[in-house]
Amino acid sequence: MKTQKYVLDAIYALLPATIGDVFLYTTRDGYTADKFTVVNTLGIPVDPIQTVVINVNCYAKDLNPSKGIPDLSTLDDMALAVINELHDYNNDVFDIEYEMMNVIREEALQMHFINLRFRLIFLNN
Repeated sequence: MKTQKYVLDAIYALLPATIGDVFLYTTRDGYTADKFTVVNTLGIPVDPIQTVVINVNCYAKDLNPSKGIPDLSTLDDMALAVINELHDYNNDVFDIEYEMMNVIREEALQMHFINLRFRLIFLNN
C-alpha cells in the first residue's frame, strides 16, 4: 500500500527545475515569485491496484493583471516541461499517464495556472 507522501515524493523528484519552486498542496505565506508550481493528489484509493490522480498546477504572473491577461508563453513552457518529464514515465513501481490540461485564473494572486492532471498507476503493490 502506497501513501500520499510516497506519491508526492515520487512526483516531486521527477519535476524539472525550469518550472520554478515546487510546493506540495500550497505555497508558504507571503510567497510572491513570478512563477511556481503546486502539486497535490485527489486521494489515495485502497483498491488492489492503486490508481492515483495527481494535479500539477503551474502558476505564472499575468501579463496584464488589471485585465487578467495570462502569460500563455510562460504557462506553455512550464506545462510542456512537466508533460515531457511525466507523461509515459514508468519504472518497476508505477506508470504515469497524462490526462488533461486546463487554464484557470487565480484573481487574488493576479496569476493564471495550468492544471495538468496525471494518473499514476502502481504496477505492484
